[in-house]
Amino acid sequence: SPLVARVEEAGVSARAVRLRGEWDGVGAMRLAKVMRAFDPHILHTHTSHAHTLGLWAWMLSARKAKVVVSRRVDFPISRRGLGRIKYGRSVGRFLAVSEGVRRVLIEGGVPASRTAVVRSGIDLRKFDDSRNPEYLYEEFGIARDALLVGNVAALAPHKDQVCLLEAARQVVDAFPKARFLIVGEGPLKEALLERRARLGLDREVLFTGFRKDIGAILGLLNVFVLSSCLEGLGTSLLDAMLMGLPIVGTDVGGIPEAVHDGENGFLVPPKNPEALAHAICRLLKNRALREQLGRAGRKIVQQFDIRETVRQTAANYADLLRETK
Repeated sequence: SPLVARVEEAGVSARAVRLRGEWDGVGAMRLAKVMRAFDPHILHTHTSHAHTLGLWAWMLSARKAKVVVSRRVDFPISRRGLGRIKYGRSVGRFLAVSEGVRRVLIEGGVPASRTAVVRSGIDLRKFDDSRNPEYLYEEFGIARDALLVGNVAALAPHKDQVCLLEAARQVVDAFPKARFLIVGEGPLKEALLERRARLGLDREVLFTGFRKDIGAILGLLNVFVLSSCLEGLGTSLLDAMLMGLPIVGTDVGGIPEAVHDGENGFLVPPKNPEALAHAICRLLKNRALREQLGRAGRKIVQQFDIRETVRQTAANYADLLRETK
């Protein structure tokens, strides 16, 4: 896999184990076999499915490894059924990507002592070699004097692009030159395309699909929007801040930890297209304000360096291993 190749390029041995979802018992047995042979000190899982499968494998192996779970979403947790195992004593440390996510874990019954915040980070030089975005005007069929609003996110219910489309209708009514780029793929794509048509926004809202040239796309935008009703933190926000864009985000989960209302963007209530549209319009009509907030965002995002994420993760490993000696 590409991930295994990257790990091996870094001089670290890796073993790929084919898994088919969190109920893949055969896959869990394969993983347990690898764990018995490798005898790791730490088992670190990074998604909900990996969390389940990792615990299965841990229980099927010698159970010597200390289990660490990264939690990136602020969905409420359940302590019933499988949740009693997933969020019980078997996990030594939950690493939450934001204080908002940590708060949800604690409210769900996970002891605070078994949680820590390790914020998602990004490579602060990732866009240094991005292409000039000029080619995108022709590819997307956008006029050069358009006012461009962007969203980069999975097309999924908790990202709430439905709210964004409702807001877009209001923004375009106020600013006819406004255009929206929604970047990503997901299960709601067809429903969102239908909603776009019903709102009469086929010309003004473009769904780009999955793109690799995110740096160039961000370089084209005037405003970045994240309309989520649930959000752990949102690394797409950090990417936009790195590119000097003002942000309009919802006041949920970990978003307020990156977007400081009035400093590098505006926070609005979730599921409120009127408030979302008002904040977008406020930025579209004031270039000086956009530039001011964008400069502030570039400073704030320096706190989200991926190297600090790595350092804090390693520190939690060491702390957990010391606790169990």
